[in-house]
Amino acid sequence: MTGGATDVASNGSRPLLAAEGLGKSYDHIPVLKDVSFGLNHREVIGLAGENGAGKSTLLNILSGVTRPDTGRMLLGGEEVRLNGYRAANQAGVFRVYQELSLVPNVPVFENLFLSHEHRFVRFGMLQRSAMIKRASELFEQFGHGWIDPKRQTGAYEFTVRQVIEIIKAFALAELLETQAPILLLDEPTAGLLHDETEFFSEMLLRVRDRSGIIFVTHRLSELLDLCDKVMVLKDGAVVASESAADLTEDSVHHLMVGRTRRADFYKEDRQVAPSANPMLRVRGLSSSKFADVSFDVCEGEILGIAGVLGSGKSELARALFDPDERERGSVSVRERELSSGGVVASMRARMGYVPPERHDDGALLSLPVSWNISLARISTANGRGATKLDLAQEKREASQYVDLLGIRTPGIGAPLRNLSGGNQQKVILARWLARGVDVLVLDNPTRGVDAGAKEEIYGILRDVTERGAAIVLIGDDLPELIGMSTRVILMKDGRIAATVETPVDAKPEEVELVGHIV
Repeated sequence: MTGGATDVASNGSRPLLAAEGLGKSYDHIPVLKDVSFGLNHREVIGLAGENGAGKSTLLNILSGVTRPDTGRMLLGGEEVRLNGYRAANQAGVFRVYQELSLVPNVPVFENLFLSHEHRFVRFGMLQRSAMIKRASELFEQFGHGWIDPKRQTGAYEFTVRQVIEIIKAFALAELLETQAPILLLDEPTAGLLHDETEFFSEMLLRVRDRSGIIFVTHRLSELLDLCDKVMVLKDGAVVASESAADLTEDSVHHLMVGRTRRADFYKEDRQVAPSANPMLRVRGLSSSKFADVSFDVCEGEILGIAGVLGSGKSELARALFDPDERERGSVSVRERELSSGGVVASMRARMGYVPPERHDDGALLSLPVSWNISLARISTANGRGATKLDLAQEKREASQYVDLLGIRTPGIGAPLRNLSGGNQQKVILARWLARGVDVLVLDNPTRGVDAGAKEEIYGILRDVTERGAAIVLIGDDLPELIGMSTRVILMKDGRIAATVETPVDAKPEEVELVGHIV
């Protein structure tokens, strides 16, 4: 692809899209800092950065999903304030989401034109046959005529649904008669197989001459092959914006990760030399998202697991804790295999799990701090999964862990939602410490937590390993994994790509890990 970086918008000089000083913070933590750039007609800008660098936040702002705290956005030189994704569509901005946004229990053609059905209304009646016909034409146009627009969307496997998601963005741009649409492609190839990735590349080449495109991918080869320019985000700020022709995969690696790791921040002097006794043993574990994963974690050890979106690392974390998430393989705690009984069996084997999205899976925000701490213990009190509540004990226990972990709360009766993100996370950790665990599986336990709370959480994790427990730490923050772990497993496309030792006296650089996962 040539010439895109110097092309201008169809109006002669102004970019299709311009961002000026965009900034966004959550709970006073900045996730996007003073981001400025321009996207021209017939240009493909690749957006690179580690997980958590701010890429999705930027796309949320550009697509109207999130309002920026600072800065402004211009389309064709005119400032706009997009109040929602539909408004963005009307303005000519379309997005393929990182997570599929299709509704699984409706036909494909309905998903394709969702929220724009009025375009097919004639004489007050919805012309479903016209929608089906147009959907068929679009699939033929993009080389996927075999997709049946009348079939339930959820009946197709993930890779096909990802293709439908991509075509949907182009379909809406055409439906709304946008002459030069802006396409935001957020990891559209993360779940695609090789043949479908080739289809995506062909589609990108086909549409780029009538659009401007921002393309997010962790596959650096795709950035360099398909983009005119690469913009690198690190810690929410733009650190580089260069012609793709002037970059290599190695140079992008260095731009993405170049930070100094603070040994004291991660309490590296407290890193325990693990024993030779495996606490957790995993053999041949497989599911639809990962395959043939095997490893041991010994007493006192923190094992890190890293990988980009689509690597299977979060699905692996859930499968370690929930036998129902496994298709093959075995997980054993202290030589006891956990093959049935769901998460209750894992909890009774003294295993705990902290999910990546505490608001969705881990925290009961409307309930008191004390209830959130006692939840794991009372749910496994006897064989029937029920127990007589001892409210006095619950209060004593909650008060003990609030003091022990330094949880800042108005009181143990306060609803969890009243606490800061870091203190909410410490409550979730307290839940498992109160239960008593030999194995703790943590998926991004410091996501959305400020630096002070992170350091406190790292101290808690060191306390846990000093008592002999084993920790599996899944994360997007490579300095955290390097600083906290004794080894880091690197996953790519659902398999273990490498295992890197991270002893106290010989911690590797981030770039040594990045090369294995992208």
